[in-house]
Amino acid sequence: MSVTLNASTWMHDNMNIIGNFNLRNLCMLGTHDSGMCKNVDGTIAPDCAVITQRKNILEQLQLGVRYFDIRPIIGGGKYHTGHYSNTSVGWLGGRGQSIEDIISEINFFCQNTAELLVLSLSHAYDTDNGYKNFNQNQWNGLFNELSKLKHLYIIGNNSNEDLTIIKLNKILIGKPSIIIVVRENTSLGDYACKGFYNASQYSLYDS
Repeated sequence: MSVTLNASTWMHDNMNIIGNFNLRNLCMLGTHDSGMCKNVDGTIAPDCAVITQRKNILEQLQLGVRYFDIRPIIGGGKYHTGHYSNTSVGWLGGRGQSIEDIISEINFFCQNTAELLVLSLSHAYDTDNGYKNFNQNQWNGLFNELSKLKHLYIIGNNSNEDLTIIKLNKILIGKPSIIIVVRENTSLGDYACKGFYNASQYSLYDS
């Protein structure tokens, strides 16, 4: 049994090997503070403390990354990725890629691939208003934006289903799938199980 190593299509190309794996038994290449390939409108923090990759989301996808640690912020009235810390001298950090650009890049990649992508959402701050945690309306706004992603994985109304016991070949059936895991204590509302899942449904080991 041979393994095909094309970074852009490694899941689809090796379904005969990994297709029967439950998601909890599947190791995916991931990135920390995904989308932080640039430092936009940052504080006094240097680039070396803010930027975590040199590749944007599309380039990471093409290199085989399938798990993305997205830390959304509001800056300049729009949703971006962000890398911020509350330090002894105040909040330091900067913005990375916009959520709008990330959606565009993922949708472009998914046009000609059949891969599983997992987006983890956490550390959500409103940098326009004192770095407060997102309120429910701000989360809803983010969910609405991310709903523009095509191929969101939908399981219906079973809000308690453990996605990690599902086999990969039951999710990838000739087309891509995207799972968004919300790791913050917020209501998913009408978005629940329509591509958006809480942390109890997709336990992550991202060390």
